[in-house]
Amino acid sequence: MRKRVLAIATLLVLVAGVLFLTRGSSTPVAAEDSRPAPGEKASTPSPVASAGGPSQTPQTGRVVIPPSESKTPSERVFFQGSWGSGEEQFGRLKANESNPEAPMSIAADRQGNVYVLDQVNGRISRFDKSGKVLPPIPVTQQVPRDLEISSTGTLLVMDNLRDNTVAVLDPDGKPLGELPVPGKNLEKGGQAVGVFADSSGVYVERGQGMAVRVGDAAGNIDPQRPLLDGRPSRDGASLLSMAVIQMPAGRFWVRSLERATGQMKFMREYVLPTPIVRLSLLDSDATGRIYVAAHVAREQFDPATKAGQWMEESVQLLCLSPMGEVQKVLSLPPNTLADESVRDLTVRDDGLVLYMHRTQEGVQLLQYSCG
Repeated sequence: MRKRVLAIATLLVLVAGVLFLTRGSSTPVAAEDSRPAPGEKASTPSPVASAGGPSQTPQTGRVVIPPSESKTPSERVFFQGSWGSGEEQFGRLKANESNPEAPMSIAADRQGNVYVLDQVNGRISRFDKSGKVLPPIPVTQQVPRDLEISSTGTLLVMDNLRDNTVAVLDPDGKPLGELPVPGKNLEKGGQAVGVFADSSGVYVERGQGMAVRVGDAAGNIDPQRPLLDGRPSRDGASLLSMAVIQMPAGRFWVRSLERATGQMKFMREYVLPTPIVRLSLLDSDATGRIYVAAHVAREQFDPATKAGQWMEESVQLLCLSPMGEVQKVLSLPPNTLADESVRDLTVRDDGLVLYMHRTQEGVQLLQYSCG
């Protein structure tokens, strides 16, 4: 019995020694910094960026974007309006006890017309593809927050805080129905982060990139409310999702799944040279090209507090191929106002990007091309 106890004790000492040596020989790494993106193996190599452009690995892996890759593009003012309630103006609410508000969302239809959700003035402002002002459409919801245009031209307005519905309007603004936001697979309206649509239905996205089918563009409610693993692409062929991995390190991932089979088309991590404040755009055009926008910041010393403060410096627009390769990186001006908004950028079928840029004077709808 005594020999058995001694043998077990000796074995435990040996195991402890091995564990100590193993831990002592490893280099400490922050848990968040080493976390792989979903679907990425922890052993995936991290290529070093070259002077010629971003370093990429096929389908999965990491894309490191050097500072020299980001270009300041030429821009065209699609439309410019001051603050106010006139037909060619945009509403702004300077609230004392809540977040200040400006137009919440921007969207485009298949003909290239542009729509802005001006909830402060209780309307959807409309512009044709050349920027000419069209008659606005009134909204009836109490707290409209996001706007999407279906492939059939119906307008989808989401109020996930008060009415808890997606209002379905025909192209002229006539109500067709209301789709409930809370329900199966989404318990509370506040969990919704956006509304999206394709030829198969209307979807409300919740956290973690999952989307719930709440109905169709004709206003018919879906009682089953099935889940999609991502938001539908513009052509309905793919499911797209993204998330931040580590904000200070400028790391985030983007994934595309084949809609019909659920098979992964690509899964990549992207590394920007500056810290990320938030991600604000994940969209595609009619050719399948993908567009991602990341708001980045720099640290600025505040003499009053003698501490550093992160100030938004620019919006980095990544133009990706349908398989996630970086084709171009554009540096857009930041929105420096503290106004709350849900969707500042949208992509038209032809690949033109519209950016709702807010200033002290009003709103500029800026147009960019990745071509």
